[in-house]
Amino acid sequence: MIELRQALEKMKTDMRFFLRSDTKFTPLLHMEKLSKQLETDIGARDISTMSLTDIKQIIVNIRQGQVLTNKEKNELPFVMAAECCEIGDFENCLKLMNFSKKRILRRLIFAFFLNYSNFKAWQKYGFCKLIQKRLSLLEYNQNTGFMSMMKKFVNVIFVENCPRNIARVIDRNNGIIKCAEVLKLPEQLKFSSLIIEAIKSYYMELKAPLTNKMDILGETLSNQEAFTGIMPCIADGLIKSVQNERHNEYKKRCIDVFYKILGDPRFGHRKVRWNEVSDESRRIFLSWLAEKDLELFFRIIEATSVDSMWRYRKNFWIKYLPNIVNTWVLFGKDAMEMVREIDDYQIAYGKLGKGCLPNHSVFAFQIGDYVFIEWSHNGMLRVWNVDEAPDIFGAKTMNKDMITKSLNAPLGEWIHSASSNQNWQNKVKFWLRNYCGI
Repeated sequence: MIELRQALEKMKTDMRFFLRSDTKFTPLLHMEKLSKQLETDIGARDISTMSLTDIKQIIVNIRQGQVLTNKEKNELPFVMAAECCEIGDFENCLKLMNFSKKRILRRLIFAFFLNYSNFKAWQKYGFCKLIQKRLSLLEYNQNTGFMSMMKKFVNVIFVENCPRNIARVIDRNNGIIKCAEVLKLPEQLKFSSLIIEAIKSYYMELKAPLTNKMDILGETLSNQEAFTGIMPCIADGLIKSVQNERHNEYKKRCIDVFYKILGDPRFGHRKVRWNEVSDESRRIFLSWLAEKDLELFFRIIEATSVDSMWRYRKNFWIKYLPNIVNTWVLFGKDAMEMVREIDDYQIAYGKLGKGCLPNHSVFAFQIGDYVFIEWSHNGMLRVWNVDEAPDIFGAKTMNKDMITKSLNAPLGEWIHSASSNQNWQNKVKFWLRNYCGI
C-alpha cells in the first residue's frame, strides 16, 4: 500500500507537468480524475466503520481477556479515541497493537484528527506522546506524502496547543484548503474535528489580518455542513474584528451571513443560537441591525414623504444608536415594495395592516426599559414601559389601532413640530435624560 501511494504521488506530479503544457489532453485529464478517486478510496480504508456498540463490545472483550480478531485489532486506534474509553482501556489497547503494520500508525493519526474535539485531556496527551514516538521511528523514502508531512510537522500537530498551531498554518497559507495541501491531508481529514477546532482557535485567539478572516469565512460557507456547529465561534471573533476596523463592506457581509445562519438575535426560535456568542459580539451585532433598520426607515420616508421634516428625526435618533438594544420596522404595502427594491440585506420586516396608509412606515426600538414607536409622515412619537408596550417586536402584521389605541396609554407622546427650532427634540431629550439616564 505504501508503494501504491508513492506511485500515486509520482503520477500526479508527472500529470501536472504535462497538463500545464497541454490542458486539452483528455487522457491525462482522465488519469488525474482517476488518481484523485484512488487517493480518496485509499483514505476511506483508514476510516472506522464501527458503531458505538461495536466499540463498547471490543472494550468489554479486552477487559475479559478475550482474543481479538484481526479486524478488531485494526480498529484499536478508534477504540482508544472513543469517549467511553478509560485510561486502563487505552493502555490495554496499546499493548495489543501491532506497530509492525504501518497502517496502524496511519489509523492512529486518522483517529486523532477525526475525534479530537471529543478527547479528554489524558487522551490528547496519550495520543500525542504515542504518535510522536511512533513517527520518530518511522522511515519514509518519499518527501511529499501524508505520513512524511505528519513526521515533518510532528511538533506542530501532535502537541498540547495543536489547534492554535494549525490555525497559524492556516493563516500563513491563506486558507483551509491550502493548509490541507501543505499537510497533504487526505480528503477525509480536510474538515475533520481537529481542523474545525483549529478554525475556532483561528477566529477566537489568532490576530490574523481581517481580509484573511473574511476569505476563510468564505471557505467555511462553501463547506457549511462541516462548520455549522462552530458558526457562533466564528461570528464571535469576526464581529469584534470588523467592528474594531470599522469596515462597512465587511459589516454588511457579516450581517448577511450570520443573520441567515444564526437567525435574528432579537426574537424568533433561532435566537437561542446567539446564546453561544459573547455578550459583546451580540451587542455589536444588535447595534448593526439597529443602524440598518434606522437607515432603511428613513430611506423609505425620504422616498414617500412630502416634506423634509424626516431629516430632523434621523439626525436626532442617530445620536442614540449606541443605546438602542432592540428594533423592528413595519411597512405599508407601497413602502414594502420599495424595501424589496433598495434593501440589500433581505432581513425580515413587519407589514402595516388595517387603518394604515400604503406608503406609511413604523420604526419601533427599545432604549433601556422603554419602547419607542416612530410613525412616518405626520405620525407621532410614542413611548411605553417595556412591559406595557404593544407587542410589536417581531410582529408580522400590525394594525393602526394596535398602536394608536393601545390597551395601555403611552407614557409620552410628541408631535414633530417646529423641528428647525429643536422644539420636540428638546422635549424628548429631556425625557430620555430623566427616564433613561442618557
